[in-house]
Amino acid sequence: MENWKISENRNFKVNGTNDLTSKYLYIHKDYFDKLSNENPYIMGFLTLVRSNKTDPDYYKVDTTIILNKNSVNDCLQFAEGLAKQDVGYKGTASQLQLASGKTTDLIGITDNKNLKLALQVFNDPRPIHNEHTNPKIGSAYAIIPTTLPINDDICPYHIASVIFKDGTSNITLEANAGEQNLKHPLFDIYTPQDTFHDRYKKTYENDNLDVITTELVPKKTELQKRKNGGRKTIKKKTKSSKKTKSSLKPKKH
Repeated sequence: MENWKISENRNFKVNGTNDLTSKYLYIHKDYFDKLSNENPYIMGFLTLVRSNKTDPDYYKVDTTIILNKNSVNDCLQFAEGLAKQDVGYKGTASQLQLASGKTTDLIGITDNKNLKLALQVFNDPRPIHNEHTNPKIGSAYAIIPTTLPINDDICPYHIASVIFKDGTSNITLEANAGEQNLKHPLFDIYTPQDTFHDRYKKTYENDNLDVITTELVPKKTELQKRKNGGRKTIKKKTKSSKKTKSSLKPKKH
């Protein structure tokens, strides 16, 4: 039995029956051309599979990204690559931070660090989290346990990059290290009725773990780099910016 997930305005569909069907994204023909402005980077990796005879209003597309070949089958590192606009990213430096946090609030450094960040979100009433998490295009969902898993088989988190939006629906592209034979990243659709948080918290509830879902954004240095076209900005010195003896304050001991 097929398990179709459909976005709010019906511009996207995913057949979530299994991994073989989730490798395809169905895009309404009337909406397809608008996506080049919405996320031109991702559009460069989408390819038309064939005309969809059973549903002629939609294009059936997949991605040219091949996991463990030109990208990595790891949810975090794959999301970091999308954030950097470099799907082949294999660096060790964390590239994603809490949307509500500081530039030092980077995910994936250690399990203890992840736990600290999860508790930080849990104890702070300001950031929107759990089922209300709504990442922007180019940002990502993250679900993290608020206690350290005692079983090494339990994934310490799951990350999913948002590549398109349709009303209140978010379309994601995700890797999954738990599926070692996965050849392509998978498309998925999350809605207010079927949220990322509700979908994945069940995995951790089986092991009696509480979790928090929040938004991750590219770390600020990456955002700055992208805005400046990859160039560093050099501020010109002005007379007012020069320090004088009268402006220097003694250090406190």
